[in-house]
Amino acid sequence: MMHLHALHNGAHQYYAPTTSIIKDPLRWLHWMSEYKITVSWAPNFAFNLVTTAISKENNKKLNWNLSSLRVLFNGGEAIVPRVTRRFITQLQPWGFPTNAMYAAWGMSETSSGCIFEPFSLNETHDDDLFCCLGRPIDGLNIKIVDCEGMTASEGCPGSVYIKGENLTQGYYENDEANKESFTKDGWFITGDLGFIREGKLTITGRDKDVIIINGRNFYSHELEALTEDLPYIAPSFTAACAIKETASEGDKLAVFCVLKYDIDEEKAKSEIIATLQQKGGITPTWVIFMPEQAIPKTELGKIQRSKLATLHAETLIRHPEQKKLPNWFYKPTWHRDDCRGYQQTLAGKVVLIIATEQTEQAFLLTSVFAQAGAIPVLVQPHRQADNEQFSPPPC
Repeated sequence: MMHLHALHNGAHQYYAPTTSIIKDPLRWLHWMSEYKITVSWAPNFAFNLVTTAISKENNKKLNWNLSSLRVLFNGGEAIVPRVTRRFITQLQPWGFPTNAMYAAWGMSETSSGCIFEPFSLNETHDDDLFCCLGRPIDGLNIKIVDCEGMTASEGCPGSVYIKGENLTQGYYENDEANKESFTKDGWFITGDLGFIREGKLTITGRDKDVIIINGRNFYSHELEALTEDLPYIAPSFTAACAIKETASEGDKLAVFCVLKYDIDEEKAKSEIIATLQQKGGITPTWVIFMPEQAIPKTELGKIQRSKLATLHAETLIRHPEQKKLPNWFYKPTWHRDDCRGYQQTLAGKVVLIIATEQTEQAFLLTSVFAQAGAIPVLVQPHRQADNEQFSPPPC
């Protein structure tokens, strides 16, 4: 909802497609410098992308001036303090104000951001697991509820409930979702976990993103950050997911990640396991290397951990020896497509037409593509392989 704030104040607004920033993270800084941006925002993974990209560049070639920034919000997903600290530190040569970074929390149901706190280098450390988000705006109430449904004491973790003027009254024509999301006395169940200390909220994770192994809680975002600290792991494509082999067993850890360059996978796997053992206190059952396009993300670029785990759980359980998904998992397949409207763009190109039935229509298509300048090749698998089946009929 940042655009409404700018609209109310009559400020100029510049919109950048998310995909263009993900493709080239430094564009974000270039545009902020060029247009003298004063307020912007991004989720944690974007700050990680920027710091990784800067480390590859020659600083002398980067001619930015970021001194116009007054507020840069960090929100939309779990904030990793050391990533934020690294971002602030690396941008000092270009005038980035050390007091411009703000930790933020909000949801669509709360009309976007509603809790904010200045992020200070002096009050945080690289080893911090979580980030303090501050106090709620006027009109918003927060409480922490423990596993027994009671309000938790100061500093005790639990589920985050909210109530306030900026909160939605419910989901449109979705009674089931409303019953699941709202208590009888009107509190909204956010799905986040956290605690309150001195009136300030700290988020520790999402209900669905907490991995419980041998009675201990592990947080996906922290395990992912530890993995991405390794130089050969591509940033923003790592997911730590809980996978349950049977209903009677507890969670097991699967780490999905993308390699930035060719490296001995056995060596990389061993180093990832050692890192998580030494710094995270956990041993992953699976470390799976995947291509970037196989990691599902939202439009904002956030990894869909639950979808990823659901897609691959059965394969990992049935093939526990797999160090990566087997080649057959990515087997190319043919899909039907609508060829209408393609004729004008196919001149000189080969068109493969597979006809298992309705041979007359196949021959008609062959003629249509030939007249459009394409080179049609008709394949009829049910016939014997002879020269005729691979040649287009006369037009």
